[in-house]
Amino acid sequence: MVWISQREGSAADFERPAEENAAPSTGAAPRAVTRTDVQRISQKLVGRWVKDQAQSDRMDEAASLMQLNWVTRKAVRLINGLEIAISEDVFTLTVLSVIPWFKVVESYPMNGSEKKHRRRDLRLGDVRGNLVLSAQDDSAELTLHWGKPISGSETSSFVLHNDKLTVTSKLDLDENKGSCMYTLVYNRVV
Repeated sequence: MVWISQREGSAADFERPAEENAAPSTGAAPRAVTRTDVQRISQKLVGRWVKDQAQSDRMDEAASLMQLNWVTRKAVRLINGLEIAISEDVFTLTVLSVIPWFKVVESYPMNGSEKKHRRRDLRLGDVRGNLVLSAQDDSAELTLHWGKPISGSETSSFVLHNDKLTVTSKLDLDENKGSCMYTLVYNRVV
C-alpha cells in the first residue's frame, strides 16, 4: 500500500515523507498517492451503499468480543448500509441503520492525521482513527484505536471488487483478549 503522509501542506498532502520512501520488503518501490489517484479512488468508493446480507459475515463474534449489550447487538444487526463521501481534504463515513438513533458519522483528514470520534460501541470515551489511501489497489484503510473498557483496535479496508464494496475488518483486543475478522459486502445504490 502507498500511504498518505501526515505532513501538512498542499503539495505534500498526497506524498510520503522521504524517510518512508524506502522500498518495502517485497522489493517494489512505492508510488506516492496523487490528486489524480484520490479522484479515481473517490469515483470507486464514493456513494450510498446497501448491505448485501447474504454475502456479508455476521458480526456476532465481534459483538461477543466487545461484550456488547443486547440493545447494541440488535442495532449492529440492523445496520443496512453506509455512505462514503470524499472531498479534497476529508473522507466521511456514515454507517446507516434501520434504527435512526444508531447512525454513526465519522470524518477523517485525507492527510492521514488522527481524528477523535465517539466510540461506536456507545461506551464512554473516544476512538482515535486515521485513514490511509492506496494507489496500488484504489482502496482506503481506516485504523481505529480505543482505550478501556475493552481496549483495542480495528483496521478496516474498503475495496471495490466486481462492482461490490467489500469492507474487511480485523478487530484486535488488547492484552490478548481476542481477535476476529469479518467481511461486509455492499451494493451501490443507483
